[in-house]
Amino acid sequence: MAGDGVLAAWINELYLKPDTKEQVRAQFEEEQSIELHDFLREERYVEVLECMMGEQRWEIKGPPNKRHYQTLPDSSLNSNTSPVHQLKQLFQSTQFCEWLTEMTQVPIAHCTGQVRCFQKGTYTLVHDGIIEEEALDAVLCCATNAFPDDCGGRLVYLDEESELLSVDVVPNSLSLVFRDKGTMRFVKYINHRCSDIRYDLAMIYKEPATPEDAKQENKEQQGTSD
Repeated sequence: MAGDGVLAAWINELYLKPDTKEQVRAQFEEEQSIELHDFLREERYVEVLECMMGEQRWEIKGPPNKRHYQTLPDSSLNSNTSPVHQLKQLFQSTQFCEWLTEMTQVPIAHCTGQVRCFQKGTYTLVHDGIIEEEALDAVLCCATNAFPDDCGGRLVYLDEESELLSVDVVPNSLSLVFRDKGTMRFVKYINHRCSDIRYDLAMIYKEPATPEDAKQENKEQQGTSD
């Protein structure tokens, strides 16, 4: 695939091999989700984690009735020498988006993302204020250690009736999840039992809008302005 040279500088070579990519595609097609362990090359992962741990510019994200965690603002990710900046650039690159489409068969038009920090007392909550649109989530977990089950910190997906998926806190793992419209997600409250920190790069990739999507968005915007 074109662009493998760029990806090979960051991604575990296992996930660039044809046989592995075929296995990933098959599992994702069946389950609409997959977890890829040891995703970054070891030396890259160490650089990124050390950079996140040494950052002093984290900002609290609220309000508390919806979320309480920290993010790195884009203004602090503008140094080309920062491994975290380089990682986010990689995840926004054409080469990475092409790789994602090859793995998931999801065409990608645009993406957004956050570098996040969750530690003791932090969380996100499910709320009715926003109806989530259909999208592909790619979340790279950069935790200091794997979290025991009773500590919280897991990424949970659910619909109106039940839990659909729970993604454990595993260092250097990439979770890919395709969300149908209305599927909700949250990071479970990290309790007093936890002495470690969950860092992650949480990206959302969206497909090209159809004419029907544009019409619906127009109606929703008009309804909001009334």
